[in-house]
Amino acid sequence: MTDKQIVRKVYAAIVIQALRDFEKEPAMREEIEKFFKSDWGKFVLGTLGLKYQLIQDKCQIAETNRRHRTFKRQYEMGLNDKEIAEILGWSVKEVKEHRREYMLGEGRR
Repeated sequence: MTDKQIVRKVYAAIVIQALRDFEKEPAMREEIEKFFKSDWGKFVLGTLGLKYQLIQDKCQIAETNRRHRTFKRQYEMGLNDKEIAEILGWSVKEVKEHRREYMLGEGRR
């Protein structure tokens, strides 16, 4: 295996892990978006022949983060699950799941 192939393999692992973390770690989502938009993130994607827009289209990173920030604001204001669900257009069940994920993510920091 050449050095170039090894580097591409490492970069691919970084991107895959970032996407997994984006899905499973709500408290890390904004940092992951910043990574993909950073010069280094763009370089990693470029080395793999990928563009951020492809990642964005697949994962809806910007929209997810916008909704997460809205959720976080409402959560910190003390609104109840029903009120948050109405604001975000989610079901109460989705709000409860997101609250649980958010609370777990914040505890890991």
